[in-house]
Amino acid sequence: MHRTHRHSAGRSGLTLRRRCGLAVACAALLGLGAGRSGADGTGPLRAGPPATGLGQSAGGAASAELTAEVAAAWLEDPARHAELVELLERGARAGAADSERRAAVTILRAVARQAVAGSAIGGSIVGIEPGAATEVRAELAAALGSVRTPGAAGALLAMAQRADARATEGGPAERAVRDAALAALRRLSGRADLSADLPAWRGWVERVRGMDQAQWGAELTRGLAGRADTQSGTIGGLVGRVAEMRRREFLNAAPDQRSGVLLEVLGDDLVSLRRLGLELVSRELANARSVDPAVIERVGAMINDASAEVRRGAAGVLAAAPSITADGIPARVRQRLSDETDAGVAAALLTAAARWPGPELLGPAARWAAVGEASGPAMMAAAEAVRNGGLPTPEQRRALLDAVRREQLAAAPAAGLALLLSVGEPSDAQAVRGLLAEHEPAVRLRAAEALLGAPRPMYAQWVLGAAGGDPTLFATALGAAVRLGLTPENWAQAMELPAPSFAARREALSALAAQIPDAARLPLATGTPEPWLRDAVLAPLAQRATAGVPDGADGLAPGALVEGVLLLMRTRMAVGQPASALLAGETLAWATDPPARRRIDDQLTLALLWLNRPEEAAKLGAPAEVWLVGLELSNAMPHAEELARRVRADFAGRLSQEQLDQLNSGWPEQPRTEPAAGLGATTDRERAGPPSPAKPPAVAPAPGQ
Repeated sequence: MHRTHRHSAGRSGLTLRRRCGLAVACAALLGLGAGRSGADGTGPLRAGPPATGLGQSAGGAASAELTAEVAAAWLEDPARHAELVELLERGARAGAADSERRAAVTILRAVARQAVAGSAIGGSIVGIEPGAATEVRAELAAALGSVRTPGAAGALLAMAQRADARATEGGPAERAVRDAALAALRRLSGRADLSADLPAWRGWVERVRGMDQAQWGAELTRGLAGRADTQSGTIGGLVGRVAEMRRREFLNAAPDQRSGVLLEVLGDDLVSLRRLGLELVSRELANARSVDPAVIERVGAMINDASAEVRRGAAGVLAAAPSITADGIPARVRQRLSDETDAGVAAALLTAAARWPGPELLGPAARWAAVGEASGPAMMAAAEAVRNGGLPTPEQRRALLDAVRREQLAAAPAAGLALLLSVGEPSDAQAVRGLLAEHEPAVRLRAAEALLGAPRPMYAQWVLGAAGGDPTLFATALGAAVRLGLTPENWAQAMELPAPSFAARREALSALAAQIPDAARLPLATGTPEPWLRDAVLAPLAQRATAGVPDGADGLAPGALVEGVLLLMRTRMAVGQPASALLAGETLAWATDPPARRRIDDQLTLALLWLNRPEEAAKLGAPAEVWLVGLELSNAMPHAEELARRVRADFAGRLSQEQLDQLNSGWPEQPRTEPAAGLGATTDRERAGPPSPAKPPAVAPAPGQ
């Protein structure tokens, strides 16, 4: 057995005790015990053994043990009322046989279970009490609580007064009758405020005795309405406390026990507790916690709950759940959509159903597309269904398009615009294109996103063209460039688009650079003037190079990969990042082609010299001209003088006159004497300053040169 089910079973006793306690409290508040047999109105509603049938004489029925079901049926049949009255009178009198008394009690309890007793039966019951047996009078009082006439109120008051007078001699039996009569008075009138105050009840009975039917009806309405309000508040408080207990129980439960608590709460009879269960599941999902599939399956069954609030909450959970493994839930959601009548629930169901956008979703979506809050989710569901190959029928198409067109197009949701573009007329597409010139930025953006999501490349070109004068559309237009294919022309156009800010431009273009296929990176980077963007385009090639020689399956040849990484190294050196340039170059250890290897080693030498690692640079065997460029790059570094001496020593006799002149012009062999004061004096090297960071190194020319 699943551990959550074991947990649930292990908790069943505790849960049952909690539920029973709540049921007793609520029954007491509602006055449901007023028609029961005990003196306090809480005795069991039991009849005797089953009767043999309905078609018996009064005496035969009594002798055959009248059942509660038969008594209830006879109360609904005016033809049986005379027999019932005869049975009551025979069984209520002192000295009646046991079988007759049981029949009378069964009838009285059936009357007590009625909200309002019929006038014929009620009138007969009112006159029975004075001669009734003591053991029948409490049942009689409960039945009188259903009669709800001034006469019944008077009879109950008289019964309570007689029992109160006899209480000293009669003991508990008479006190039980008195209490039952007062409880019935409270139930009949709704005047719980009079409690057990006999003088107050006398005053009330005297006041209502002479009322006509209209006045009496108004009196009952006021009393019962007040009682209902009081009980509603009290029951609400009780349910609220139970809900808070279950909430704390869930929060305090160990992680492996939470599913068991959720399953109990979701399966509760009380709507408020089922809503609580859905709230707890929603919070678990919002906090990215895993939810037991058994819980999601239970929620899936709750979309058919009698409560609209519960159905809506269940649909919301299904829409938010990251994965749903139960096979029957999608079909159940679609079936519920066919039967649903509440627009709010339908909106939640459509949102959930959009995760399974099959063509069968088009019917419900068309039905709800023009209905209040369900309209937006219906359009979204229909747009998803069409995007996934669904083809609406002519009737569905008409309903969907009419729902979008009925309002101002500028107010239509993005899904509505998508429907116009996918199943509408050419004029609809032109109308959506016209929104790109709307004054409101949000409208222009919504239209651009709808056009970009449509299948026709022409729509993406519309967006790219409109973005040339609208920074609002910058990010969407970059998506259009991807949609049209990142050719050098489209890439150049994308880089020229105006953006809301430099930060927004950098973020969007960096994200776009990450989407470029590796085979297209070198051509696009070659035409990218900004170093940061060129780096973003080329950086993935260094990562690709760590895997070794490419197989060319995606169109990236080994030579192109080498050229791309070399350009990345030059780009980083140009902005003063020799360490990152060195890291990029080290990924090409597999490149053995002599010309390529020489160019790679030359770039590595430059980075190593800049980083003051001449011993490692010397192992690469770069020529003197590379070392001189490295010396120039290190011009402002503390190790520049030592590097110049090393160039003279290592390349002695191998430097041309031009190279010697270059070396001596920046780093004379004999350092010049500084001014005596030493204030404000600078060397030639300091006056020269560092090379321009934008100037790429002279070696390793750019591709194509």
